[in-house]
Amino acid sequence: MWNNLFLPRSIWKKKSVFNDYEDTLEVKLTQAKVRRMVEVVEKPQHKAVIAFLAQTGQRQGIVTAIKWDHIICVTKDSHAIVKVGNPYPNRNGINQNKIRSQFKFVIGPQALELISRLPKQEGGWVFKISQRQIVRVVEEAADRIGIQGIIERRKKFSGKEGIWHKIHAHTLRGYWKGQMRKSEADKDVVDFMMGHKMPYKGTYERFENRELLRNYRKTERNLNF
Repeated sequence: MWNNLFLPRSIWKKKSVFNDYEDTLEVKLTQAKVRRMVEVVEKPQHKAVIAFLAQTGQRQGIVTAIKWDHIICVTKDSHAIVKVGNPYPNRNGINQNKIRSQFKFVIGPQALELISRLPKQEGGWVFKISQRQIVRVVEEAADRIGIQGIIERRKKFSGKEGIWHKIHAHTLRGYWKGQMRKSEADKDVVDFMMGHKMPYKGTYERFENRELLRNYRKTERNLNF
């Protein structure tokens, strides 16, 4: 709803409207809530998935496609840089790089430690999990700590009935972006690490590793849990 009017899907998809719409519905995630979500899940892989999403801002599709050899460097203070190529296929051979252009992002020490504890997978995959399982892990973790809720879908929006979870996998992506904004990280660097489309196909925004790390470290205290 926007100014007491229901808007068609084609309109509320626009960022300025959609973000305001989402803000009225979603429970705001905090560092403490993310920490509790990591704590309440039992399986090491589930802990690692939540930490990875919260501390990298990546789409869940990237989780299903990342391999160990995509980590191009690890710093002395345990920050890793991942290069997302194009294509970026998952186990089923489906490209998970939505912008069809290479980008990079940083994994912080806490998330890196959790994924480093996982059993090595055949084929070099970091995670053995589907997008559907990721959705379930995040929603159930939020439910366990009492911050989950549901609202009925409106046919005007979705064309079908059902439920929509307030805390879902993409919420962690928004959480990461919000924390980066708090620390006044460079907007272009943030968009680049999130895999957003860049002007001129990213020709002028191919950031060096040190620039990614500098902006991430500015925000790190807001991301640690």
